[in-house]
Parts: sequence; structure tokens; C-alpha cells
Amino acid sequence: MAARWGYFEDSVRLAAALRPALAARGVPDAIYVDNGSAFVDAALKRAAARLGIKITHSAPGRPQGRGKIERFFGLVRQEFLVEIGDGSGIADLAELNRLFTAWYETVYHARPHGETGQPPIERWLAGAPFPVPDPARLREAVLWSEHRIGACLINCASRGQISQCDGCCAGGEDTLSEHGRSREDAGDRRRGRGTRGSAGNSAHR
Repeated sequence: MAARWGYFEDSVRLAAALRPALAARGVPDAIYVDNGSAFVDAALKRAAARLGIKITHSAPGRPQGRGKIERFFGLVRQEFLVEIGDGSGIADLAELNRLFTAWYETVYHARPHGETGQPPIERWLAGAPFPVPDPARLREAVLWSEHRIGACLINCASRGQISQCDGCCAGGEDTLSEHGRSREDAGDRRRGRGTRGSAGNSAHR
């Protein structure tokens, strides 16, 4: 399991959390996720298909099906957020994520679960080994694609020529050489640092 804070909960931030998780823990047979927009996005479906991961969505309107991740969210609120206080001592999002990673690796993963009696990391490793993807293959799996019509409209708008755009790029698709993390960082820089952060997570099995 891995988690990451971001300014928005979308497929870009999900990729930024998923990529290091798969690199560190290996590729599971399936992931169990809810029906949020990031988890039904084509980018996640594409990455999962390329890595051989089955996506299972929880039933809408049945929160009991998401008990494990909701418990994790509760611990984050009760422990990690209390530990960092009002956040005034944290310089930026990168530092927040460094602190968060240290917390779940050294505290959450290492503490025995109240019901299973096993630390989460021990229970995960009981199902090992999980195949660790080649770095190049993993990077390729989380590349993102966009229709050129969008780039065309943005380009025309930046030149003040939006009315002249005739959709010259419509119908094509470009696979760009950016992955989740770089696209996330670029988007957050454009939006500024004043936006409220949020957490995005998925449960592996």
C-alpha cells in the first residue's frame, strides 16, 4: 500500500502514488477501488491492462465494502494529521509527502492490526513474491495520452485565436513523454500552492 497527498484527486495524482507503490511492492493480481473519477478514468484502465492488473470496483452506496481503506483514513486523521498540527512547519507538498511516507512505512505498516494480529506489511508479504515490473515498462504503463484537439484549442486560445480554431487536430491522439509525477508537478506549479490538499489511495490485494 502507498499513499500520497496532492492538490486534487484525479488520475494524475493517482499515477504519482501508484507508480512508486508498484516499483517498491510489486504488481498485485488485482486492485480494489471505489468509483471516484480517478478510478474509472481511462488512464488507470490502460495502466492496469498493460501491467496485467484486474480492477475491481466497490458497489456504489455500500461503504462497508470500503472498510479497510476507511479505517486507514481514520488513522491518518487521528494520528498523522495530529502529529503535523496546523502544517505551518511544512515547507511544501514534497515535504508533506516525505513525512507521510515515513509515517506509514515506520508506524502504520509496522504496527500489528487489531483483528489479524499482523502488521500490514507482514500480511502483504505473506502473499509474496509479487512481480516487480521493469522500470521502463512501468514508466510506459503510466504514460498519458491526450487528443490533439485539446492542445489545438489551448494553443489557439493562447494566441487569442480561439474563434479561428477549426479543429485541425481533431481525431488524433498523442502519447506524451510525461508520466504521472511530472505532469502532477507541472499542474500544481501552474495552479499555485494555495489549494487545499487531499489524499488519494487504493487498496491492493
